[in-house]
Amino acid sequence: MTDQHANTRRRFVTLAATIALTLAACAAPPPPPERHPLFFAPDSAVLDQPARDLIGRLAGELGAKPAREIVLESFANRTESGTQNRMLADQRAEAIIRAFEAQGVDPKIIRAIVVGEAARIGPSALEGRRVDVTIQR
Repeated sequence: MTDQHANTRRRFVTLAATIALTLAACAAPPPPPERHPLFFAPDSAVLDQPARDLIGRLAGELGAKPAREIVLESFANRTESGTQNRMLADQRAEAIIRAFEAQGVDPKIIRAIVVGEAARIGPSALEGRRVDVTIQR
């Protein structure tokens, strides 16, 4: 290979690398996480029909647009000991995981966090009966 060919080849490789880096920098950022709150009846970990419908719809959408992870943040109302409501928050997250599994969602992508009462959004008892379902694509 002559020096001229070697220089042309180096320029081409440099140009190709520059184009690749430029395209990578221009790539669209990942979409923001989708957050869906689910509310439960007092002292219950049973999914009502609207919650089952939402989980069914989300599971169906995951077939067309897969998720990297589904995060469940389960909240609890404030009590003296906190233990009973934390257990209930855990049971609510488990109910959602089972519902997603029943819809064919791989449980390996689901992570449950029992937040408890510490990070409640507001003073409402309804907020303490909430599980936020966040889908990260």
